[in-house]
Amino acid sequence: MRQVFNESGIRVGVKRVGIVITDGNTTKAADMPTAVDEAQGAQDEGIHMYAVGVTSKVDSTFIQNLSSEPRTLKQTYFLIEDYSQLNTIVRGVLNVTCEAQTRMSSII
Repeated sequence: MRQVFNESGIRVGVKRVGIVITDGNTTKAADMPTAVDEAQGAQDEGIHMYAVGVTSKVDSTFIQNLSSEPRTLKQTYFLIEDYSQLNTIVRGVLNVTCEAQTRMSSII
């Protein structure tokens, strides 16, 4: 994630945003801390992280820990049942990150 925002790709005054979409837990339990650490590292570098867990099999705490503060459901992380709901989430995140007046909570 952090490699996407290298110095040559940074535009002044533009919010840096990362969105993680997953359909479950990490493939290996040992990778879970690595994913959370990478998300935290991205946040430490000024990237605002959103996380979306798709299906009822996701670990909600894992999804929550991938997102930025305040780590609030339907604000910085989302739990959806299937991919058909993903467009609504992505549109909402785009509206919020592009400084639109619409609040994420009013979209969902």
